[in-house]
Amino acid sequence: MLSKISKSAQQHASRAVSKRSVSTLTHKLEPLEQTLRSISKEKNPLPKLREVRGSEIYREVLAMAKEAQGHIKVNHQTLNDPIARAAAATSTICHALDAVLDLSQNYKLELVMQPSAGKSDDTINAEMNDVAFRTQIKPEHEARLLLIFRTTWKKNDDLRQAAIFSVIHPSVAAEIGLTPNKTLAEISRQWGSISPEKQLLKSELLALIDHVNSDTGTFNALNGAELANAYHGQKLMKNMTQVVSRALIGSISKLTEHPYFGKTDIEAFKGVHFSKDPSGPLRHAWLRAAVGTEKIIPFPQVLSATIDPQQSYAVTKHGLGYTVECHMTVEKACYVDLFHDTASMGQHEILCQPRQKFIVTDVQSVGIPSPDTSSSEIERFVLVPTKKNPL
Repeated sequence: MLSKISKSAQQHASRAVSKRSVSTLTHKLEPLEQTLRSISKEKNPLPKLREVRGSEIYREVLAMAKEAQGHIKVNHQTLNDPIARAAAATSTICHALDAVLDLSQNYKLELVMQPSAGKSDDTINAEMNDVAFRTQIKPEHEARLLLIFRTTWKKNDDLRQAAIFSVIHPSVAAEIGLTPNKTLAEISRQWGSISPEKQLLKSELLALIDHVNSDTGTFNALNGAELANAYHGQKLMKNMTQVVSRALIGSISKLTEHPYFGKTDIEAFKGVHFSKDPSGPLRHAWLRAAVGTEKIIPFPQVLSATIDPQQSYAVTKHGLGYTVECHMTVEKACYVDLFHDTASMGQHEILCQPRQKFIVTDVQSVGIPSPDTSSSEIERFVLVPTKKNPL
């Protein structure tokens, strides 16, 4: 009897904490969001962003979101749970802000407004963006990326080197010290003549190397900015990363059309860690609620995955909490393992243009080999592209 009363009291206390948490969190999140919107009018928003990250309200909302995460259960009610939504919004916005400020250590970020209604980033001239990128990237970071690339180059065999050489604009190859030889030239003939318009500019090469790097964290800023904009209407971080993002998307577009790098209608695997931050429970619930329905699962950011099921984070990082996997059919992608640093080469990563859309056809409990135990289980969601895909 006492145990039942105790359990009931704990549940009541938990609900009370949850109600207080969501009320306080929402109350404090609103002025933070308003502050970010007001900063978007500044010519140089970086100093104000640093003030926000160092502020008491920033620390408070992030701490409250993490506390609230412990009260969120992933079930059919999660999507309508105000505390789950508030925690996800807080986590996504703060993560983006933090990552963009980290990115500013390597780039002189400037506010670049998004294209007006009816226009797209395609209207932005690649050469113009290349000039802007070269202005923004700090010399020491560019030197670091080129050093990484040269080390990676030596790890690639002749076929992979020939593929890289064929997709880089000749002027860029000369600028970074890549010299052709007869062996690479002979191998590259199998892909035919690649027009200069489909070869990587320097900004596109550097943005790609930076994005797939296992240490710089640039992907956190670019992806975080896209998510904060798409889900919570916070355009500031996206506008600040536009130049780097456009260069990356340009590289993906060109690689996707290249005979060696381009992949079509392939299977890809993406391990996910939903307990990593307060946005996880809501995102997990989205996937579960979409199974067997026409509900769309969008990826506003550049989508990354692996074509090797054994390299999925659900396998290689299962012990770190990556217990969910998205098994996807991808219509168009590019293979970028050749541009990885030596620490992460072999993951067989692919990248897809942003704004991919999928539906979830099934969810399965799948056993996988684990270095810690003889076997472990993951929750695998099967995703297929919607009929109207942006690519």
